[in-house]
Amino acid sequence: MLRGLSHACVSAVVVLILLPIGASPASATTLHGTVPGDGNAVVSMKIVKVRGTPRKAKRIVFRNLDHRCSDGSVRDLTVRLGQSRISKVGITSKYTFFDLNSPPSGLPAPNNLNNLFVTGKLRRSAAVVRGTVDSTIRFAPVPPAIANACISVQRNYVARR
Repeated sequence: MLRGLSHACVSAVVVLILLPIGASPASATTLHGTVPGDGNAVVSMKIVKVRGTPRKAKRIVFRNLDHRCSDGSVRDLTVRLGQSRISKVGITSKYTFFDLNSPPSGLPAPNNLNNLFVTGKLRRSAAVVRGTVDSTIRFAPVPPAIANACISVQRNYVARR
């Protein structure tokens, strides 16, 4: 009798633990796209939806984004933004996100921060995201230069499912 009861209790606990995992209301959609005006730049991101509403933009990555450097050269650089919270715009069915990330560049102050500013607009379906990206990357100067900053002009991007 005791053995049968313990097996029943264990199986009931296992069912209760696994039930919320399988019935998760969150889903993620991966989007890929391009940056018009920059022929080789691509963007990828994940939009997390909870109960059908967009909540977070994660793993935002811009690859081969053109940056004009202070030494006159143009470099293709990859910039990343971890995640950003998505907010609803008023009572409309439109959503938006924006985030500024300033990671350290490894250089001494005052040139010790890289900057990345990303915005995005989307609808509830999260099938298309349109936005802008603007970034500044700082490298160690090569003598005789005092500083070497590579700046991308503000660019629009479009990412689709």
